[in-house]
Amino acid sequence: MVCSVNRKPTLIDPNMISALIGRHEISWWSLNIASSDVLFRAIIAPSDIDPCKPRIETDYVLLVTSNRMDLRQGYVSRVCLPERDDIKLDNIKGTIVGWGETYAGSGRSNILRWAEVIIQARELCRSAQPDLDPNKTLCALGDSGACQGDSGGPLMIKDQLDRWVQVGIYSAYVGNGGKCGPNMLMLFKRISSYWRWAIDTFNINELLDMIHIA
Repeated sequence: MVCSVNRKPTLIDPNMISALIGRHEISWWSLNIASSDVLFRAIIAPSDIDPCKPRIETDYVLLVTSNRMDLRQGYVSRVCLPERDDIKLDNIKGTIVGWGETYAGSGRSNILRWAEVIIQARELCRSAQPDLDPNKTLCALGDSGACQGDSGGPLMIKDQLDRWVQVGIYSAYVGNGGKCGPNMLMLFKRISSYWRWAIDTFNINELLDMIHIA
């Protein structure tokens, strides 16, 4: 979904999008590393999305694959999704990953990088961005953080069973004239608020059939 030149929401053709799984390095000399392409047959957007009036809470779509994803090759690991809406995340350590800039203006990283952040209390998020719904957003701080090119990347935590759980999707950061930097407040979509929408949109068996993990 994009905002067209005549300021009307326009859905992107899914045939114009592809993804690459199993790749840790995206430079040209790493092309021989085991990886696979994922193609898409549909893009499903929430009914209240409007890219001409962007809001973090509605900045998401569901991509439907046209071929099954093979998770047995390359740098592929599975991550769980939150099972409940009431997971306590205040002051919990999280991990973010991405190929975005390492500092403002540095250009995209060729290697997948990670950083540790601390998920902040809802009160801090609300005071920094009063117009955001704290039930649908998360915010985090860290000595290192997300930057341009990291949008859509995961915010993950380790649960009591030592499993990675993705609790957020990176969207933006606050202040500093639009330039990323240390100790910038990062904003994330709270996945638990959208998981029910995905389940209601799809039959769960159809979702599971998109993934090949045997």
